[in-house]
Parts: sequence; structure tokens; C-alpha cells
Amino acid sequence: MAGQNFTTLQTAFSSWYCLEDFEFVGSNNFTNCSQMFINCFNLKKIYQMDTSSMVNASQIFISCYALLEVPQLNLDSCISFTSAFYNCVNLTYIPTIDLSNSPLTNLNSSFRNCIKVSKMPVKNTEKVTIFQYTFSGMENMTSIEGITFSAATDLNSTFYLSYNLERIKPLAWPTNYVGSLNSTFNGCQRLVDITPFQTSGCTNFTSTFRNCRKLTDLTWVDMSSSIEAQGVTNFMYSLKKPPVNLPSDFNKYLNQTHYSNFSLREPIDIPSTAKPTRLYYFARSAHALETLPEFDASEVEDIRAMTYFAVSLYELPAYNFSAVTLSDATSFAYGYNLRKSNVYGLTRTHSYQRCQLSREEIVNIFNNLGTASGAQTITVSLNPGSSSVSAGEIAIATGKGWTVTI
Repeated sequence: MAGQNFTTLQTAFSSWYCLEDFEFVGSNNFTNCSQMFINCFNLKKIYQMDTSSMVNASQIFISCYALLEVPQLNLDSCISFTSAFYNCVNLTYIPTIDLSNSPLTNLNSSFRNCIKVSKMPVKNTEKVTIFQYTFSGMENMTSIEGITFSAATDLNSTFYLSYNLERIKPLAWPTNYVGSLNSTFNGCQRLVDITPFQTSGCTNFTSTFRNCRKLTDLTWVDMSSSIEAQGVTNFMYSLKKPPVNLPSDFNKYLNQTHYSNFSLREPIDIPSTAKPTRLYYFARSAHALETLPEFDASEVEDIRAMTYFAVSLYELPAYNFSAVTLSDATSFAYGYNLRKSNVYGLTRTHSYQRCQLSREEIVNIFNNLGTASGAQTITVSLNPGSSSVSAGEIAIATGKGWTVTI
């Protein structure tokens, strides 16, 4: 293809399933290439294409699943490059795009799901502010180096599901990032090294480090301004040092906090004055966790699976759970090392199945029960002391309206 009179090629070859190769010979004047090759499922090679006048390249190659080769792109005039290579799943190499002279500020999803690209496809990103999903799903990348995030205002899901990333060592992070870190590193299962950066102004930590299975230390993370942080450390199997500067509203952090933190021995430091309302999945499968923090639990409403399979936990503190309305047969079950519970006031179904409770401790649990709120069940079966609890001792619980499974 050739010609000087084209000014737009927007959607020009959209869904041309028969197109396998493309070349634009010579210079041109087209400025709009948005969705130019969208859904060209069989396009394999772009041999030559002058892009120096291109202003809009949004989704230019999106879902070109068979694409194997592209030329060097000149983005000196480009202001839109969002989702440009999104879902180019067979592309292994993108000639490094130099943004030194480009006005481009938005790289949203630009290289998302380029699962075979292993080399950094862009450089000189000093003006870029939006990195949402930019490198998400780049499964073959092992390091992020040689670029800067210094102007970033949006780092949401930037590296989401880049499973094989091991190091994130940019030239610079923003000096005081105040945006969101929602799922920024979520799913980076091999990540072991991040250059720390200032997060004290960040307001959203939802799932930020979820599934970062090899990271061990998050003490550099300042969450003090966060207003949302659910699941921030879920499935961090190797975590040993959690964040220490936590949000003032602990409800935003405690839900699922230590879920599958297999290596963590000491929990987060919760002030004794904190009054959380949700402990759902709080320490589920936190296999090495030996203690729980003491705090005012009088307003807690949800303890489902709170310490389910927390197999090293020895004792439950004296939590006042009289306000709990959401509890079930997973709440404290399968705490294979749990020998003592000081919990009191519970009125809803819960379980201590397969713990290490003696007869005396089971009786103590019965004494600390609140009056059952309707038809509720407490399960204490498969404990060392279960078989020796007498009918009279069981009557302590049944006298408060409980059904006892022993």
C-alpha cells in the first residue's frame, strides 16, 4: 500500500481475517490509525509503516493474535496509544519505542497480555502519567528496569498477572504517589525484589500484593492514608514482615488480612483501641501464625473462616463477639494446635472441630457462650477432650439454646 492522500486509516482493516501481511511504502500523512488492524486474527507481519505523523494509535493492533513482527514505531506525534498491542499473544519482540520526543502521557493497557514479549518495549517514559494495566499479563517478562514511573498518577494493575516478574527496579518512582495501587503487583508470583517507594498518600491498596508468593518484607509500605485495602496481602505465602503503618480505619484492612500467609509468625500490630467490624477470612490458612493481636472486638460482625486452618495458632484472645451476626462452621475449625479459646458472647453457629481442646477448655467455651440466637450449633468434635465431656457439661450449652455437635 502507498499514497500521500490518506489522513485516516481508522478501522481500515478491522476484522480482515484474510490479511496476513501488510506494508505501507514511503511516507504518508495519516494521523488516525485507531483500531486500524483490530481483530485481524491472521495478521502475522507488518513489514514497513511510517508512523511519524500518527496522532491516534489507540487499539491499533488489539487482538491480532497471530502477529509476529512489527516495525520500529515512531510516536513523536502520538497522543493516544491505549491498548495498542493488547492481546498480541504471539508477538515475541517489540522494537523499543522511544518516547523522548513524544507528547504521550497514557499507556493504559498498551502492552497488556503480550505474553511472549520478554524485553522492555518502551523507554524514556518521563512524561507518562497513566500506567494502568501497561505491563499486565506480560508473562515472559522477568524484570522491569530502565524506565521511569516518576510522573505516574495511575499505577492500578500495572503489573497484574505478570507471573514471572522477579524484579521491579525502575529508574524512579513518583516522589509522593497519591493515587491508587489497586492490584498493582497482584499475581506477580515470582516477584522477590521491588525498589521501595513513597506510598503514604496512596488511598487504595485493594489486592496490591495479592498472590506475590515470594515477597517477604512489606515494612516499607505506608498504608496510613488508605481508605480501602481488602486482600492487600492475600496468598503471600512467604510474607514474614507485614506493613507497619496501617490505615486508621482497620475495617479496610482486616478482612482477609492474613489469608494464606503461610510463613507469617507474628500478626500485624493492631492498636488495642481499634474497633474492627469484619474479621472474615482474617487468618484463614495462615499456617505459621502463632498468636493473634488483642483489640476491642465488641463491634465485630463477621468471623466466617476467621482462623480456619490456622494450624499453628495456640490460643484465641478474649474477644467479645457478642455483636457477631455472620459466623459458620469454618470460624475456628481445623486449628490443629489450638488449645485454648477465651472468646465470649457468641450467639451464632461456630466450630472448633479438629482442634487440640481438652475437656476443661471445651467446658470453658460452653461457659463463655452467649444465648443462641435462634437455631444455632456449636461444634467441638474431634478434639482430645471431646469424648470425655459429660451430659451435665453439655447441658451448659444446651441450656442457652445451643445444639451441640461433639
